[in-house]
Amino acid sequence: MRYFVLLLLLAGGMAPALVAGGEKIQPRPDMLRSPEWVAERIGDEDLVIVHVAEDPAQYQEAHVPGARFLPWEAVNQERDGIPGMLPPAKELAATFENVGITADGAVVFYDEEGGVQAARAYMALDYLGAADNAALMDGHWPLWEREGYPVSGEPVPAEEGATLDISLQPFVIGVTMMQDIVWANENSHEDYLLVDARPPAEYKGAEPGEAIERPGHIPGAVNVFWQDTLVSPEEPVLRDPEALRELYGLEEAVQPRIVTYCRTGGQAAHSYFTLRYLGFSPAVYDGSYIEWQRQAHLPVEHEGAS
Repeated sequence: MRYFVLLLLLAGGMAPALVAGGEKIQPRPDMLRSPEWVAERIGDEDLVIVHVAEDPAQYQEAHVPGARFLPWEAVNQERDGIPGMLPPAKELAATFENVGITADGAVVFYDEEGGVQAARAYMALDYLGAADNAALMDGHWPLWEREGYPVSGEPVPAEEGATLDISLQPFVIGVTMMQDIVWANENSHEDYLLVDARPPAEYKGAEPGEAIERPGHIPGAVNVFWQDTLVSPEEPVLRDPEALRELYGLEEAVQPRIVTYCRTGGQAAHSYFTLRYLGFSPAVYDGSYIEWQRQAHLPVEHEGAS
């Protein structure tokens, strides 16, 4: 049964492949926009700027002029007792339509810290098949504020009449498929790169993380802490593509099968965005480690385990 599921995974586009003619996998610079680029386009009718945050207080105090507010819980909610899951597709589409996002227009997401929340919004939009013209503002609010770009305290009302076509993408996977991938790795049938985006202490099991009863990580996963993709926490700008490929151990001419996860899906979304920016095609285990470790029959690894 598991080998049959594996065949379905390969048919669904998760098989590794050499790039034709030995060409390099190219980054997508259009997925990152500088604060300067955004500032020059404030007021552009074809651009929607979205401020993603859990608490609307800072948005109400100061935000990028013209930016609309998207609450964190709109793209990250509890489902079937598992926190941090994507909402149903129709609910997501309505959320994005309410902030004026359409399939044809451009959108730039940013958040108040290092990009986890903005990346989650991007991932949710990409799941709907509508992120071709979407990007993150590099450096987010910390860089915007530090460089002295204009700010506004005027809220921007929800958009009326925006429509968004849904074309669900298969990169969001569940626990059953994740179990089959782990089985495939352990039995040498296939080779998936499982990326755990949490802090090293949580990956190793030295610190459990909130609501984690079985510390450690999914068997076979490697740890690439999402913050290590940034210049620094104080300067949340993505590192250059060459440094990022080296961090993940990726080659420029091979499209590997990659699955990202974290504790509840937020950090994994940042890794998803970063890998997409580099030109790769990752999947995301949305239930992440909090779902995996709750199922007693599923194995976990931790530092010092045999």
